[in-house]
Amino acid sequence: TRLRTVTGVQTCALPILQAGEDIDFSYRAARAGIPVAYVAAAVVRYRYRTSLGALWRQATAYGRARRVLEARLRADGVAVPDAHIVRGWLGVARRFPHAVRRSRRADLVFKAGNLWGRTGGIW
Repeated sequence: TRLRTVTGVQTCALPILQAGEDIDFSYRAARAGIPVAYVAAAVVRYRYRTSLGALWRQATAYGRARRVLEARLRADGVAVPDAHIVRGWLGVARRFPHAVRRSRRADLVFKAGNLWGRTGGIW
């Protein structure tokens, strides 16, 4: 089973996330009374996406995870700032003319994909 216990905290909450598992686990550990700390010297391995399609898929997964995590936090009574989705889409629209430059396309794709994931693809 994918649900295991590590000092009293499930390693995976349902529904299973494609991204954001570290944030979810840290929150649940803190909620269970386990100290959670930031370690500046920690090493994180990260694979950069090499195509715009892969970057879009990653960004939408991050956006979906954020939507799920925010809902979980709100259900626990945690104050979560408003997402400002409309403001985010306006920011994407402002960046669009700059996407002519290759160096700016990845930023535009990531921001738009993240917003798409956060809204559930309904916008």
